[in-house]
Amino acid sequence: MSGDRADCCQLVAAHLDFRDAGVRERLEPGKVLRARVAEGHELLAALHHPRTVRRVPRVYLAGPPFADEYRRLASALLREAGWEPVDPMRRDFRGRTEGHEQEIVEGDLADIRSCDAVLADFGEPDEGTAMEAWYAHEQGVPVVALTGGRAPHPWTVFVAAAVCDSLEESVSALARPELA
Repeated sequence: MSGDRADCCQLVAAHLDFRDAGVRERLEPGKVLRARVAEGHELLAALHHPRTVRRVPRVYLAGPPFADEYRRLASALLREAGWEPVDPMRRDFRGRTEGHEQEIVEGDLADIRSCDAVLADFGEPDEGTAMEAWYAHEQGVPVVALTGGRAPHPWTVFVAAAVCDSLEESVSALARPELA
């Protein structure tokens, strides 16, 4: 790869790493990034809204912490559909949350901001799932609510772009144009 092209690729990779690290709020759409890529050459790159960058779309998996089967099945279906599942339980604090509350919540919020959508399992009442769905809604991140056939709570209907009975229906709903 030529030097100019390699430097350009590194710059783009650095931008994506910066964005995915949860600091998107510091980047303003249309802001210009100036970088020297080779002797006598400069690259000006407009930083566009993160959802306009071509990449694998990411879906945050909200749900009760012990819903391992939901997380496993949802991850498999999302990957098959071309999505990258983001499971907050990869930072496993089960049984040792005391003293880690801020780390847990801040990690979850950063994950939500880095995602294109949230798939929220409302099959069982869970305060964390409700908070994650509300935060995503407030950030403009579309929420697909999985109810498992239960009648949805009015708050669920309010924050969700789609309310679905099955996991398969929920994954299909993520592809709807109004969620893009």
